[in-house]
Amino acid sequence: MLKKLTIFCVMFLLLFSIIGLAACNNGDELADYKTQAIESLEAYAKSKGQDNYTAENWETIKTIVENGKTTINTAESKEAVDTAKAEAMTAIMTIDEVTKKEKDVMYTLLESSNCCPPFEQSSSYWDNIAPSAVAYEEAIIYFTTATGEYTDDFGGVFVDENGLHNICVVGNRKPVISDYLIYKQVENSFNFLKSIFVGLESESQQFSVWQVSVCEVCNGVIICLESESKIPLLIEYLKTNSLFKKGTLNIFVGENQIVPN
Repeated sequence: MLKKLTIFCVMFLLLFSIIGLAACNNGDELADYKTQAIESLEAYAKSKGQDNYTAENWETIKTIVENGKTTINTAESKEAVDTAKAEAMTAIMTIDEVTKKEKDVMYTLLESSNCCPPFEQSSSYWDNIAPSAVAYEEAIIYFTTATGEYTDDFGGVFVDENGLHNICVVGNRKPVISDYLIYKQVENSFNFLKSIFVGLESESQQFSVWQVSVCEVCNGVIICLESESKIPLLIEYLKTNSLFKKGTLNIFVGENQIVPN
């Protein structure tokens, strides 16, 4: 009898240990999942680029990230973690698509041009935007180097009227396949467009440039000049520095769009 009781106790303790170990492993697995989600959220926010926002808007994004991290840390399941991350990314995208692109002078010009015509959000926009943001966050890793720079086949990204991320690619690489992602082949890398932006920004007084920006929708650079007479000098500067490519520049003087030769 004593032997049977001893065996029963041993089996009970062994079963209890197994259950406890399983619970511990599940807890560790969820903790790791939360860590990965937070790292992904932070990387996504960083990929948006502080220079693309006003100081106030960037602080808003930082707040969204911190609130998202708090919600992720208090989540009790992987599904809740995914929801918290998606909601934070959606909130960031709202800043990107609404607050960032306010109706300033340049945006008004673009609306009236052939460069970036406005669109109305479709009925599926808000259903698609969150899962599309998650899919984009997974894909952008493959277009980012170890130092945080973009690869030379990344051409930019924009969200269309259906709430889908359109990833612009120089070539045909599609690292992540998803119903919520669109890959668009383009001629120019984002790095090349950014080099034009940096060059003109540093020489803005010389060429009377009052505003310049990279347009990921048209895969080009928007340049607003005070005087049309500066265009030949500007083009010569770009050619000298290997920054000129036909079809890349969208130049505005006043309300007129000028296509350089």
